[in-house]
Amino acid sequence: MPNNYSIVRCNNNKMQLKIENDKAVVYAPYWLTEQEIDSFVSRHKTWINNRINKPRKAISLEMIDGNTITILDKEYTLILKNSAKNCIDVYQDTVIVNATSKQQQKKVYYYFLYNKLDEIVQSIKQKHHFSFYDDYKFYKGKWGCCYPKKNLVILNLYAICLPVELIDAIICHEYTHFKFQNHQKQFYQQLYKYCPRYDDLNKKLKEYQIKK
Repeated sequence: MPNNYSIVRCNNNKMQLKIENDKAVVYAPYWLTEQEIDSFVSRHKTWINNRINKPRKAISLEMIDGNTITILDKEYTLILKNSAKNCIDVYQDTVIVNATSKQQQKKVYYYFLYNKLDEIVQSIKQKHHFSFYDDYKFYKGKWGCCYPKKNLVILNLYAICLPVELIDAIICHEYTHFKFQNHQKQFYQQLYKYCPRYDDLNKKLKEYQIKK
């Protein structure tokens, strides 16, 4: 094998290669043999090595005084300030969390991030005429997920770190899963109707890495 990689069996009609946590992951149909998968990975050896070794932009939202956080692709210095008022102040390159205690600072800070992302999401939904329930949580290995039966899309709260056009692409991807569960040809045909530049935007999305 050219690289260590893992295989995820699925109902796709063709193989799909991704880099997840600096490791190659092959999403392959159940009927393909391991030899066929290994041959596929071998043919993409150069691409895998380039992707794994390519430096990515580390993004962080960790609530530490003086930490550099990223909001909508812009970096800010996070300041935690003991104050009688519970609010967020944004000055140029600084985000100041004002609150009476550490616990209250956390509530104020995450409320700010949640609402900032929700404001963007509602704008994107209106732009595309999408209708679904939305929520936001912290995930380590994915930007979002959907639950078609609940008409629900959950975005990674770290999406607030990204440019708006990438948040748009993530939402279009998840919304398309309401119609097509797997990444078959029809899935991408529908996705490109919502987001014609999806392939380019998805490449840009892979340049970002959540700082651990």
